[in-house]
Amino acid sequence: MKRILMVLLVTSLRAMESWDAIVNLGDIQVKFQLKNHKVACEDSPFDCLDATSEGIVKMLEDRFEGFFERGNNLRFSHDDALYDKKYEAWLSGPLIDMPHEVTSFDVKAWLKGKANTNFSKIKAKHEVRIKALLELLSSKKKILFFRKDITREQAKLLDLALNRLYSDIAYCLVVLGSTDEYQKDWGLKRARNYFLNLHDLWMDDAKAWSTIFRTLGLLST
Repeated sequence: MKRILMVLLVTSLRAMESWDAIVNLGDIQVKFQLKNHKVACEDSPFDCLDATSEGIVKMLEDRFEGFFERGNNLRFSHDDALYDKKYEAWLSGPLIDMPHEVTSFDVKAWLKGKANTNFSKIKAKHEVRIKALLELLSSKKKILFFRKDITREQAKLLDLALNRLYSDIAYCLVVLGSTDEYQKDWGLKRARNYFLNLHDLWMDDAKAWSTIFRTLGLLST
């Protein structure tokens, strides 16, 4: 009984913590749910990326050097997406405010060196987001990171990298997923995992997300 009360107390105290910033680490679903629930969050260069945890760590280690620059590491992939081999990341056209009239032919022409005003604007926008993120990570603010659909080992890798690279910030890594692995506490010091049931709709189960946001103290009860 005493152990149960202690767990509840710790959970309650954690939920009451306030955060200076919320950052999405690479899942459009996370960004959608934060906006849908009117939870204020930073515009992150990871918002429109489909990247591996290892790729995210490398971006942070390299401070995004050469991020989606034309060259040998960048190629056109499926679904009108650009793939960055160096960072193991996909940048999807429709997710970066690219006008619908821009076609895959424009993407391929841009990769070969043809100038394109839309791509220049997109790159400038991401440079602003990268600069803002790096400044935030160099501050001493309290940051809540979100990541979806990774394993415990990948979460551990990401956590250790964040702690190594940005030891001055206080943070918590929130990880969400629908595999059986998520149904028990992972026991990571600076991370919390939550189980989400698989859902037929792309926008996922809004009620489940609301419960998680409330647990984290991001929504009023």
